[in-house]
Amino acid sequence: GQAIQPFGAPNRSSALESPLFGVSRYLPLLRVAERVTRGAETPYEAVLALESWFRTRGGFRYDERPVRRTELPPLVEFVTVSKAGYCQHYAGAMAVMLRLLGVPARVAVGFTSGRLVGGVWHVTDHDAHAWVEVWFPGVGWVAFDPTPGRGTLSGVYSFASENAQAVAALGRGDLAAAEESGGRGVTTR
Repeated sequence: GQAIQPFGAPNRSSALESPLFGVSRYLPLLRVAERVTRGAETPYEAVLALESWFRTRGGFRYDERPVRRTELPPLVEFVTVSKAGYCQHYAGAMAVMLRLLGVPARVAVGFTSGRLVGGVWHVTDHDAHAWVEVWFPGVGWVAFDPTPGRGTLSGVYSFASENAQAVAALGRGDLAAAEESGGRGVTTR
């Protein structure tokens, strides 16, 4: 029943350390999220920083059969120890980290477009995917995809999915270049 203060609120981080929130086992995710988003002035900048970190700068690798090695909560282990997982790991971790930062986020699941064979689309369980949606006042839910290698799919479902230059800029962690490359009019400030 406790509300998490919004992104940028003073003393927001220290309030989460209270036992009332019951998030003590997840505080390592908060610490990583704060480090990765240090300098972000808006929730949008924080989202882009985390998406880019998961995709390329955080040392993660895609693995459909990651091995659990510790007694840590699975998403804490994924972010801080193994750095190996599949789309559900990436989406779940990013959504939790954003929520801990005070940014409304949820995990969405569905299917990518599959493949076109002889004029017929073939979509199988191999096309299942999970991504993150973030709420921005006045805009609504916007999709982002932290899973490495998923930014160039044929369907437009995230900020970078329709723009190879934006994908490349995210890969370099160069958010200004992502903005300049035609990120559909979205700005980072």
